[in-house]
Amino acid sequence: MKAGHRYFQPPRNLVCSAMSKETTDDAANTTVPGIAELYRAELHASGLSNRAADAAIEIEEGMAQLRRSMGRREVARLAIDKMELNLDPAHVDIMHILAAADGSEVTVGTVAARLDVDPSRASRLVGDMVDLGSLRRVASQRDSRRICLELTDVGRAQANKVRLFKWKMFADVFIGWDEDDLVDFARLFNLYLDQITELKLSLADQTTPPPAE
Repeated sequence: MKAGHRYFQPPRNLVCSAMSKETTDDAANTTVPGIAELYRAELHASGLSNRAADAAIEIEEGMAQLRRSMGRREVARLAIDKMELNLDPAHVDIMHILAAADGSEVTVGTVAARLDVDPSRASRLVGDMVDLGSLRRVASQRDSRRICLELTDVGRAQANKVRLFKWKMFADVFIGWDEDDLVDFARLFNLYLDQITELKLSLADQTTPPPAE
């Protein structure tokens, strides 16, 4: 990132005031009158042209829609339905955790941490998957007192079906794209993700209290 760049931070009092105007039950999906103008003015003050500010707002609106879709696990639900799998979307998340473990041991505690749920919830999900034949409990290779998890052949087959369904969706979306546009999109999207990560780390460092002397 450019040195000295002033990150976009909407004035908190104005944002809170605007958000208080929402009166619908589904507040997260409601566009607040005037909020886009507030963001546009702040982005413009940060050095973006009006056209660039409008583009940034469109990107954020698209990302918000994507976050809502991911929060509802819409793709996983669709895959489960189309593949006729006897699974819950949370089961698919656990399969992804195990498939990506790459030799690392996965426990119920790992699942709880990765899914950001309490251990009892994670234990119930794992128990369901064991009953379905998708997972099995095994003794740790490092500590026989420790219980780890691994996919069964059934679980691996289910995970592969979901993964292939998702990749087919990507293919259907991108098949009509110009090759250069797709390559540019991948490059710019990764640049965006890298800079968001950099910004979050920078803001976290600013809020970390100094060590006691």
